[in-house]
Amino acid sequence: MRTMFVVLLALALLGVAACENTVKRPTNDNSAVGTDADTGGGNDTGGGTDTSETNDETTISDTDGSTPDEVPPSDSDEITTSDEEISDEYSEEEPSDDTTPIPDEETIPLDQCNADGGICVDDAVCPPAYTPINSPCTAGTCCIFTGSSGLRVDVIKPQPIPAHLLSIPAVVPQPGSSGTGTPPIMGDIAAPLLAIGLIETENGDGCDPFKTDATGFIVIVQRGNCTFSQKINNAAKAGAIALIIYNNAPGPMGMNADGVIPTVGIEQTAGQAILGFTKDHPDIAVAIRP
Repeated sequence: MRTMFVVLLALALLGVAACENTVKRPTNDNSAVGTDADTGGGNDTGGGTDTSETNDETTISDTDGSTPDEVPPSDSDEITTSDEEISDEYSEEEPSDDTTPIPDEETIPLDQCNADGGICVDDAVCPPAYTPINSPCTAGTCCIFTGSSGLRVDVIKPQPIPAHLLSIPAVVPQPGSSGTGTPPIMGDIAAPLLAIGLIETENGDGCDPFKTDATGFIVIVQRGNCTFSQKINNAAKAGAIALIIYNNAPGPMGMNADGVIPTVGIEQTAGQAILGFTKDHPDIAVAIRP
């Protein structure tokens, strides 16, 4: 009986020992797993970070299956190559129209006519006392003065000039009441023209003192409303170097006047033609020629 009790006790002790071993083994395994997790995921442990990066590099290498040198060219590389080829093709083309020879600018036809002593007119026929010459003009005919037509007025700028504005017959006034007359015209008097009536519309006859400076100009005014001498005096005080008076009615122009600047008279149609040209060409210049 006692022997059986001893045997049962021994078996019970063996069973308890076996249970303790069974419970402790899972605990040791879980502890090992926990240690691996802390080592792999911890940021403070250098070994865990290295292991993670090594795994990432291995994964990339396995996925690509190639080294960086074997990466195929991107679309941007292909476009760059295409642009270079296009650029090379254009560079091999023939020169554009920009290489068209530029005409010789040293010889300007209008200047050549003037250099030869002529005036370009917009007509094939030269006016009286002028003869055509073989000198280039931008338009019309180059005419040179070759004869004497007496005292005249010529429009000389800008060219080409209407033919009827060359060789305009002119007369000088006879002495007036003082008997002094006006200075004789011994040579050409050339200057820009001032049509005072186009600037001071109420003073087209030149009977009022000028509000406009006429220094260096030849002035043109219309006949009427005051004496010729008064017109000459007003133009001279404004600085004019000469005066042209055009008739206020059809027919020849005759006048008596005294004054300190050269003065001539022309017919109505000629004066109106000069005014019309002046409206379109404010840079007009004229010459009074003996």
